[in-house]
Amino acid sequence: MTFQVHLQPLFSLKILKNEKIIQMKARKKLLKEIKKSLSKMSDEKYYQIKEYKYIWFAKDGEYGGCSHYKFNLTATPLEKAEPLTYLAPMASKQVMLAALQEMIDQLGQASDLDNKKGFLSAGKIEDHLFILYADNYNRLFKFFEIENLIQPELYGQTLRRVYHNSVKKYHYRSELRRAFQKVPQQDVMTKEEEDNLNNLDERVTIYRAMSAKENELEDYGVSWTLYKDIAFELGQYCFNSIWKQAGFFVKELEVPKADLYALFNERNMHEVVYVQQEIPGQELIVTLLDKSQLK
Repeated sequence: MTFQVHLQPLFSLKILKNEKIIQMKARKKLLKEIKKSLSKMSDEKYYQIKEYKYIWFAKDGEYGGCSHYKFNLTATPLEKAEPLTYLAPMASKQVMLAALQEMIDQLGQASDLDNKKGFLSAGKIEDHLFILYADNYNRLFKFFEIENLIQPELYGQTLRRVYHNSVKKYHYRSELRRAFQKVPQQDVMTKEEEDNLNNLDERVTIYRAMSAKENELEDYGVSWTLYKDIAFELGQYCFNSIWKQAGFFVKELEVPKADLYALFNERNMHEVVYVQQEIPGQELIVTLLDKSQLK
C-alpha cells in the first residue's frame, strides 16, 4: 500500500450534492431489494436467523463488532446489505420490514442536510447522528454520509462521540483509518489521554480479538487495547457463540507508537486506535481538514 496525504480543499457543495444524490439512489435501490427479499423469506428461515443476539451481513463472511453470523445467504440482497441493516431477536419480520421502509423514506430527506455555507449546524449534526436518525448500528454509516459537511472545528469531537457510540467498527476500518488521520490527535483526545499516549514507549505491544479470516487478510480493525486480558474478555463477550467456529483468538502485535492515532480511557478499556499503514492490496488517501477556510 502506498500512503498518500493530499492537502486539498474540502469538496465543493455542488460536487458533494451530486455524489450524495447518486449514493442515495443506489442505497435506496438496495434497501428496496432487501425489503423485497425479506418479505419473501419464510417465517422458519427468519426465526432461525434471529436466534442470535445481533446479526448483520458482512462481505465475504467477515466478522465485525459484536456480530453473530451463521447463515450464508448466497447471492441474496440481504447478504449484500452490510452495513445497512441488522436483525435483533425481538424484532418480528413485520417490524424489520417497517424499519427498512423508514430507512428508505429517510434517504429521501438527504437533500435537507445541506445549507448555503456548505456546513451543517451543530444542531443538525446532533439530530442526524445522535437524536433523530441514527443508533449504535448505523451511526458510523450516518457519520460518513455527512462528514464533509461537518465543520473542521467540530469534526474531531464528533468523530470521538460517534466512535464510542457505534458497533460494527470493523466494517468501517478503511474509513476510520482515514478519518483519524484527517485531524490532529488533540482534537479527539482529552489532555490526560494525550499525555498517556505520549508516555508510551516508541514501540508498543497491542492486542485485539479477531477471527482467523481477519488475521489471514492482514487487514486489521482499528480498535485494539494495551492489555491482553481485556482483549480476551471482550472477544469472549462479543463472539462467544462463534469463537471456535470462526477461529477467533487474541492477536498480539508490536507497532510503532506513531501508528497509534488515539488512546481512550473510556470504559477502562485502555483502547488504542491503530492506523495500519501497510495493508495488502490497498491504497489509503487522506484529505486533511483545512481549518483556514473558515476564516
